[in-house]
Amino acid sequence: MTNVVTNPVVVEHTETVFELTSGPSANGAVQMLGLWQALPQPIAKGDEVSFSVDEALQTGSAVWRADLPANTELASRYMAGAESNNHLAPAKLEEAANRLDTFVTSAAAQAGLSFEAYAHHDVSVVGEPEQDLWGLLREISNGEAPVNREAPVVSYGIPDALGGAAAQTIQQFQAFLDLVSQALAHYAWVETRAAGEVLGLTSVGWTGDVDVAWLLGLTSDQESLHQRNLALVLASRRTLLKTLALASQGAVTLAKISVLVSTPFGPVLALAAAWRFINRVLEEGGLGSRVS
Repeated sequence: MTNVVTNPVVVEHTETVFELTSGPSANGAVQMLGLWQALPQPIAKGDEVSFSVDEALQTGSAVWRADLPANTELASRYMAGAESNNHLAPAKLEEAANRLDTFVTSAAAQAGLSFEAYAHHDVSVVGEPEQDLWGLLREISNGEAPVNREAPVVSYGIPDALGGAAAQTIQQFQAFLDLVSQALAHYAWVETRAAGEVLGLTSVGWTGDVDVAWLLGLTSDQESLHQRNLALVLASRRTLLKTLALASQGAVTLAKISVLVSTPFGPVLALAAAWRFINRVLEEGGLGSRVS
């Protein structure tokens, strides 16, 4: 269905171009895929649109917004940069999976997979993601990640029972997972603005149903900006889904290392560590997600 925005709300243009708004519960996430700035606050809506951004936030849906400059040529360059970066994602995800497999195989060959091996061997690893993961395993193996066995074992209380890098890794993964669950669990709400003025607003259901509203009197270039933004959002959602799928597969690979299996909350830590490794590889291509 197509609607026309006849009296849009205009907000001041900011330097942030690509935003992902998911309501007040978006805690900890700062940036998704090196592109989308995660924002917790609601944003303005058009007055005469049959579906609205506020409605999306009330139902728990995320809103993906491109707030572009008024100059269409400059706006197109912003979009081209985002599209170019996003096209690298499939190759970087494949690279991350291969590097994780190589890491586990190499570690096994050099230090074995025993709990004690990680505390007493310096294994040669190449790349910052590998070094980061190796440091985490050594910390756990050396007993430097304390475990509070008095802490309640609940899904979001696991970091309270751990310390050091292990707790940080799980907390970061939870922050990432919170935002992803909101970004993927509902409709994709996609909004494109030029200098704060709404050009187009689209909702896309999981079945492919599309509802779109356009500002009256748009040029073909302005319409194209919204269509490109919609394609960018859908590609970003696919990348997030693929990242989670690879993290699950990576957790199975890391579970071969007994230092994780022998640790309380080992399966959860393996999943979080696999995601952290994948995210570090994505960061090398400017596609990582920053969380706190």
